[in-house]
Amino acid sequence: MTDNSQAERHVLDATERRMVELLQHDGRLPVAWLAKELSVTEVTARRKLRGLLARGIIRIVATVDPSLTCATGRRYAAASSTTSSTVRARNHGSIAA
Repeated sequence: MTDNSQAERHVLDATERRMVELLQHDGRLPVAWLAKELSVTEVTARRKLRGLLARGIIRIVATVDPSLTCATGRRYAAASSTTSSTVRARNHGSIAA
């Protein structure tokens, strides 16, 4: 994971901003769908997504629904506080190619 305290600031272009917006609504979107929605090639979409991940601008995280698990409220509170402001993106292998 990127150390954000030493990370260089990156100004998002319009495509990256829109990609982040789309992934905030559904972090499981395939790269092919993102590319079509953003009017870019799959290669460009994959490159931009990898760059956002590498810079720590977006992160792949998991959240716990305590009503569906035996997790204690205390553990869940700690986990949710670290992920509440991140983009919830999941890698389906679509960016690994």
